[in-house]
Amino acid sequence: MQNQKYGMFHNFCRISATDFEKLLSMIEPDIMKSDTNYRLAIPPAERLAVTLRFLATGNSYHSLMYTFKISRKCISNFIPEVCDAIIKALKDNVKKVARKSASVFQDTRKTFAEFFKNEGKISWQEQYE
Repeated sequence: MQNQKYGMFHNFCRISATDFEKLLSMIEPDIMKSDTNYRLAIPPAERLAVTLRFLATGNSYHSLMYTFKISRKCISNFIPEVCDAIIKALKDNVKKVARKSASVFQDTRKTFAEFFKNEGKISWQEQYE
């Protein structure tokens, strides 16, 4: 039964429960809000779950409103905050794109341009004919 719960959670949020807890512990101080006399704050775990669901599915705020029973206005306010917190927490774990890939793209583009300009022949091919 426990595995089934984890499977349903993973299917819903597109992240394992373990990774969810790890990510939550990294960003919780940044996304936690205080309760007021008028309302209870939305818990950080729920904020993260809504945000992950939004990122995983692209559902509209309106759709998320019905799924999580949180107003569209609240969702539209906290999703950018949670995304900023995720970026802040994970920025050192993201591998940067090497500049080499840009030069490879440019070389490939030049090769294709040469191919079509020279009626399907590239200069280095002539030595093999």
